[in-house]
Amino acid sequence: MNEIRRRGIQMIVPENHDIPKLWGFAWFEDRNSKSICYPIPLNMVASLLRDLWLWATFSPARLDSLARRYHAGYKDGYEAGRRRGFNDAGKCLQRFIDELHAKGAISNEHP
Repeated sequence: MNEIRRRGIQMIVPENHDIPKLWGFAWFEDRNSKSICYPIPLNMVASLLRDLWLWATFSPARLDSLARRYHAGYKDGYEAGRRRGFNDAGKCLQRFIDELHAKGAISNEHP
């Protein structure tokens, strides 16, 4: 369904389509990549009502908890990647040095 549809006073506009004149953007549906639009003065009211509904449904404490868990997981993944990268870099450097020793480019003796 890649056409503009109307549901009562609500208009559903697919991604990459222009919003018709006298219609205003209220919110974007991520699940199906569609903009939800209402006539211009009502788009602000609809957007506010939706935000209030989302706030009541997902309390700020719950959203804060979700954000903390997301950032903790991101931090853990970042640190694991750094540790792995440093380990891989050390192994790579050791292989390079071993290869130089094998070719005789450097010696094991210290000056």
